[in-house]
Amino acid sequence: MQYQSLLLILIPLCLPIKALATQTYPWLTTRHDTNHSLVNRIATPPGFERTSVPKNSFGHWLRHLPLKSGVPPVYLYNGKEKRNQSAHHAIIDIDVGHRDLQQCADAIIRLRAEYLYSKGHYDAIHFNFTSGDEAAYKKWQQGYRPQVRGNQVKWRKKYRYNNAYRIFRLYTNTVFIYAGSY
Repeated sequence: MQYQSLLLILIPLCLPIKALATQTYPWLTTRHDTNHSLVNRIATPPGFERTSVPKNSFGHWLRHLPLKSGVPPVYLYNGKEKRNQSAHHAIIDIDVGHRDLQQCADAIIRLRAEYLYSKGHYDAIHFNFTSGDEAAYKKWQQGYRPQVRGNQVKWRKKYRYNNAYRIFRLYTNTVFIYAGSY
């Protein structure tokens, strides 16, 4: 009887740890080795030191991004190797999707959106299309989708509420398309 009680107490304590590992970087399907985090793999230059950042901040989240081990080749969205393989020191362990969408500012848009999503700050996830129209994730969650014609954007209710990560990634892809950094 005493062992059953202990087991029932310990089980809930173990569950959030695994959930937290995948929640912190939602695109990961397994817990990453923290030895391969950016902060642990990339040293500061001689004579410099990292500034302190609050534990739950965007800066802290960026510092602990999971990196692929070693210096593997960089692949493009289509699975082909990038031509210049000497331009990188490390690679963030993150997908780039299956379309040629993540370019220039889209990289930081993706990271900021992923951070806010991982923290559950869905109201804070919003970006502007090049037309100036706001694309709020909260609206996307509620099933609204943009209809873009030229410079005109209208939001139409098409789906039920959904906050699945897959739906979030569809949102970010739409942002990459219409919030171009040209």
